[in-house]
Amino acid sequence: MQLSVVDKKGQAVDEGMEKIRELLFGQQLQRIDEQLVRLEGNLENGINQLRDELRKALGQEAAAREKGDNALGAELKSTTTLFGERLNLLETALRGELQSLQAHTGQRIDDLDTQMAAQHKGLFSALDSEGDRLQKEKLGREAMAELLEKLAGSLRGGAG
Repeated sequence: MQLSVVDKKGQAVDEGMEKIRELLFGQQLQRIDEQLVRLEGNLENGINQLRDELRKALGQEAAAREKGDNALGAELKSTTTLFGERLNLLETALRGELQSLQAHTGQRIDDLDTQMAAQHKGLFSALDSEGDRLQKEKLGREAMAELLEKLAGSLRGGAG
């Protein structure tokens, strides 16, 4: 009665052949199994070590990023404060300049108003003088016209 063993291909193998293989390759297979176990252990240790290193690197990266974010936030706050201060100084300077311009404009308007009033007064004075002169001239013409009429009347009356 012979026992048969099925190999990887599904074929029956004699038990005797199996024992021969065991004798010939048993130690070698055992060493290979031990090496595989060792390699699996080394691989697992390497994976764990890489995982730990990765966690450490990610922690350091997160800390560096947080530090950078904090520094950037502080710089942004400082810049915003400085910008606000400069904006306030500019606003103050512009208000002063605007007030100065308004005062200058108001003074210039007053000066022009005074100058216009003086010119207005001078023009009315000149107009009154010219009106008086024309009135006198008109009176002189009327007087001359009367004299000429009397002269003409007397010349008519003496000739006639």
